[in-house]
Amino acid sequence: MKNILLIAISISFLVSCKRKFPLKTEYKTLVTKDYYDSNYENVTAFKHNGTYINPLLIGEFTSWMSDEFPYFRELDLTASDESNRFYMNSDPYIYQNKENPKIEYYCFTPANAEDPSINRHDFLSCEYRYLGTLANGVQVVYYYEDSYGSFNPDGLFGFKFTKEKVKGDKGKHIFMKLVNSVGINQNVKFQLDEEHNRVLVIPQSNLAAADFREKTDKPYWVNFN
Repeated sequence: MKNILLIAISISFLVSCKRKFPLKTEYKTLVTKDYYDSNYENVTAFKHNGTYINPLLIGEFTSWMSDEFPYFRELDLTASDESNRFYMNSDPYIYQNKENPKIEYYCFTPANAEDPSINRHDFLSCEYRYLGTLANGVQVVYYYEDSYGSFNPDGLFGFKFTKEKVKGDKGKHIFMKLVNSVGINQNVKFQLDEEHNRVLVIPQSNLAAADFREKTDKPYWVNFN
């Protein structure tokens, strides 16, 4: 009887520990090619439910210059639908580049951006330009954020999308998974090499946009394998 009681207590303790300290995470950070091929979600032209993905979501993958870049590797795109956090009190909108009207940016500016009482470390606006899709399905965007502090305000991001089951919810959710990213912080142009899954970054000057430190003025490749 004593042994049975000890076993029951041990099982109860283990179950309690599993609730508080789960041994396995339900979120995947590394995706094998076989897994991705079998769970691929066809999100074309960086659109979800027929509209461009909110720039605020891209901002979740950025970081301050003093921290490791990036913070996160994936995001539940389905769970962000109509959320207060990502769809606050303004709607994103499209605007065109003045020099080249064919280039479109998707921008989000909070309604209270001009309010002098807001926290000066909050961002004023964020936007991205969809650059295209590579042969391996990676979709590439150039993201920029107008903000205060020692922030790394812009970067090149490549994402893949998968559809997965989420514990405790019916149906499947679409996940944005970061393949690679690099901080730019410089006036540049881009050229996609879809066949080799890479993007050529072409600097227009050797000065950084934010802190005026010298950066390379030679073109360089960013791989998204």
